[in-house]
Amino acid sequence: MQIPFDVLDFRRAYSASPIDRMVVIRTGIPATSVNKVAKRFNITQEELMARLGMSKSTISRKAKEGGRLTPEQSERLVGMAKLVGQVEAIIEESGDPETSGEFNAAAWLEDWLSHPNPALGNVLPSTYLDTHEGREVLSRLIAQMQSGAYA
Repeated sequence: MQIPFDVLDFRRAYSASPIDRMVVIRTGIPATSVNKVAKRFNITQEELMARLGMSKSTISRKAKEGGRLTPEQSERLVGMAKLVGQVEAIIEESGDPETSGEFNAAAWLEDWLSHPNPALGNVLPSTYLDTHEGREVLSRLIAQMQSGAYA
């Protein structure tokens, strides 16, 4: 079975069909991708795993063995990739085409996740990453920023 996309292709993770995302999630993302995603965010692998509620020892062991994440772990990583892809899509749709290629959506999202947000009662958005519903809340906030309805 062919994997529809790589989790590091954030734009594709966002625009993929739910069926394609399910295939990636059920197949399991290579455990080595956790470190690669963390590097794109300019954070440590440990920080990313803590945000996503993943066990450092389990992920490290799987990475050393060439293993894959469980569907639950894969869903969390795909969900985070979708958020970056959403930001990339917003920039592509509403940004200056000459500068949008220079915009680092993962770095922007990391900064946004790391600051208290008034719309969340001044809680860090990163605390919402470990659940599907939490990531949906963050996705709606990002969409509201684009539309100007951000509160």
